[in-house]
Order: sequence, then C-alpha cells, then structure tokens
Amino acid sequence: MQVLIVGEDAVTRSILKRLFNIFKPDIEISPREEPVRGGSQIKKRINNYIKLAQNGISVAILIDADTECPPSIKSNWLGCIVPPNNFLFRIATDEAESWLLADRDNLSTYLKVGKKHIPLATVQGNEQEISFSLSYKSSLYLMKDIAVHSKSLKIREQLTPRNLSKKGPEYNSALIPFIQTIWNPIKAQENSSSLKRAVDRIKEFHAD
Repeated sequence: MQVLIVGEDAVTRSILKRLFNIFKPDIEISPREEPVRGGSQIKKRINNYIKLAQNGISVAILIDADTECPPSIKSNWLGCIVPPNNFLFRIATDEAESWLLADRDNLSTYLKVGKKHIPLATVQGNEQEISFSLSYKSSLYLMKDIAVHSKSLKIREQLTPRNLSKKGPEYNSALIPFIQTIWNPIKAQENSSSLKRAVDRIKEFHAD
C-alpha cells in the first residue's frame, strides 16, 4: 500500500512523511513527488486529488491555515464533497512549522538555542485549543526570533532571510534533517491540538 504525499513545500511534505513513518509504518510513501508550490496550487488541483483517491490511489494533503479558520478552508475547498477513506486532508494551525515548535527540547538542541527562545504553547479560547500565540507566522518566528539566537553560525546563515527574501537561503536544508530524524511528534502533539488531530486521523487512515 502506498500514499501520495502532497504539501505546500518540501518542509510540509517532510513533516507529513515523518508522521506516516511513525504512526502508520505499514503504509509506504509513494516515490512520486507532486511539483506544487503553495496552497493555491493545491487548491486548484484538489478535485484531481480526490479523483485519484476515488480511483484507488491514496492521497494525503497537508496545508497551512495561515490566518484563516481551518473549518472554513475545508468547507471552501471541498464543499459538499465527501472524500473516500483513502483521502487525507489536514490543515495546520497556523503553519506546519508550529508543529516543529511544539517539540521544544529537541528543537532548541538542534538549533543550538536556549529553550527560553522557544515559545510555550498555551490553551487558547473557550475550546481548550492548545496552540501558540505568536505575533506572526510560525516559520517567520522560527527565523527571526529563534534562529538568530543560535550559537551555530551555520544555522544562522541558513535560516536568516537576506535581501528581502521571505526565508533563509537554506531553509529547507536546515530543517528537513531535523524533521526526518530528530523531531518527535509523539511528544510535540502534547503542545499542539492541531498536530494531535492530524496524528489521530493518520492512525485511522486506510490506504487502498
């Protein structure tokens, strides 16, 4: 059994692959790479992915909510369509990088920064949602407020944006090794309700 992994970027896809490797190891990750960049491209192809699942090709999608409400995104993207059981659609609050921040111990060690620089997740609102209260996106916070304090010059150079770039010059190269071998989503889900829901859904996922 295989599952096609779809995500907004290489980091998002790596996160989703890691989750499947840990929580659904009996399902093989398809070697096929979807050449999409950003949620808008995935949205344009969402019906194609649903058709793939309906035709027996299992699909798992992870996107960022950014500033939108995940239920609204799901309703807007899928409408009244009820996808088959082999179609997984998850929305990270606010970005998938927030799931990395939720593993404070490992992230602080990997980035060589003191834990005081890694934000603490707190209970938000009346629904007891565990998440981060940040002034901007998780990925930007990771670069501007965490990586800049790294004792490693290499980490700082990889993750610090230059010349008005949105991300550091080696953003993917810096984070993907952490995701693939160190990030502990079993522990991180305790600090992220969004991640916990994704983990629970993956555990129930059935690939054709």
